Amino acid sequence: PVSHQVRLLRMTYADSATGKVDETKFAFLIEDPAHVAVRAGGKILKEQGAGPDDLEPKAATLAYLFQYLIGNTDFSFSALHNSELVALPTGTNLPIAYDFDYAGAVNATYSAPDPTLPINTVRQRLYRGFCQQNVHVPEVLPLFQQKKAEIYALYTDSIGALMSPKVVKETLSYFDEFYSTIADPKQVDRRIVRECRDNK
Repeated sequence: PVSHQVRLLRMTYADSATGKVDETKFAFLIEDPAHVAVRAGGKILKEQGAGPDDLEPKAATLAYLFQYLIGNTDFSFSALHNSELVALPTGTNLPIAYDFDYAGAVNATYSAPDPTLPINTVRQRLYRGFCQQNVHVPEVLPLFQQKKAEIYALYTDSIGALMSPKVVKETLSYFDEFYSTIADPKQVDRRIVRECRDNK
């Protein structure tokens, strides 16, 4: 629920002087950050530099595991890069992720991982959560299992049907890899828990 609401549309671009239509193509509208914050019961945090201890632990774990599911490393909650933080009255902050064009699940032709990371393509997953959040991994992972059917259904509903069957097949296969990992405690330990980042 702590995410931007998005609506797909077909956008027609026209010359404002002549009214001549240039093109019509898919686009999307995204909810204003302030509206997301109000729905979450807080306000958008403008300052950078939040560390893992500044984030609501379970929400942060969920956010990092979601990024792992879609294979996204192009974000930073601390630097507010492709992300936002909602400051709650309790003093904790909820992370919000957006802008997923560099995610492995999207696999954009122009995407490439940060060269400082130990991966060669965006299709390689790398867990970016922090070690102090590892305690919450076992309680958050079942949510992904509970939502699996709904996640996969996004690729077969009326909007998913707009994608090419090849892209759908490749994306669901990519998600299969994630679900194979989280179904095996040894892989969870090796690929997620042990890959955590120290807060240094």
